[in-house]
Amino acid sequence: ATRCRHARLPVPRTLLACDEAGVAWQDAPPEFDRDLFLKPRSGRGARGASMFERVGPLRYRTPDGDTLDLDVLVERAGARGRHTPLIVQPRLHNHAELADLADQSLVTVRVLTCLDAQDRPVVTHGLLRILSKLEPGWRRQDEFGIPTDLASGQLGPIRSDRLARCTDLYTHHPVKGQPVAGRVLATWPALKALAMAAHRTFPHRILVGWDLASTVDGPVLLEGNINLDVMFPQRVHRQGFADSPLGPLLQHHLATLARAYDVD
Repeated sequence: ATRCRHARLPVPRTLLACDEAGVAWQDAPPEFDRDLFLKPRSGRGARGASMFERVGPLRYRTPDGDTLDLDVLVERAGARGRHTPLIVQPRLHNHAELADLADQSLVTVRVLTCLDAQDRPVVTHGLLRILSKLEPGWRRQDEFGIPTDLASGQLGPIRSDRLARCTDLYTHHPVKGQPVAGRVLATWPALKALAMAAHRTFPHRILVGWDLASTVDGPVLLEGNINLDVMFPQRVHRQGFADSPLGPLLQHHLATLARAYDVD
């Protein structure tokens, strides 16, 4: 995050950090007077993440429906952080063109970039990700993926990550019912540009899956994944990596490794 800020990449602010050493305030209490998002410092799949809705000055509604003041929230976060390091950040809100795809959660955009033969980042895949586990009212655990056309930003049909339903395609939102396939993301060019700028900031990595958000305040970089889920993008795009824009790039890097280690 520090490196991203030095590169002027938009990233969420961290307001509070909690670990075995205790609670470390990164910002003053008045900056907490907003919706908040708590998550493990290191994790995957939104495990352990929680949202806190502001219902009054420095007062919040928990995911269970209780209300608590900031001091109690910090006390509980500190207790959890002693076992699992946590951070508290401002909750981000979806851009208007994505707002109807979720009720409470942030719709993220996974953008894959890979370096080419000249070590320049190339966008090879884009997909929207909707996490049902962050939507208490949906009573589902699916992660929904929506392919994004690299040139136009047009969305394709939705697919679930659940193996029992991974062959099903939905042109409409499986929970909310509105049409999705065929939409064009006006923010897609800015999201692509942010992913490439992020990869230029971390050029020692060949392949990265960037998690971005299109928010009311513009595109935001959430994280970069080097251990990215390689199966889901292939299922969502209905195309193996070998036949995708990523195939020739991976082939170049594999050939480079083969030459370096004298492998046939």
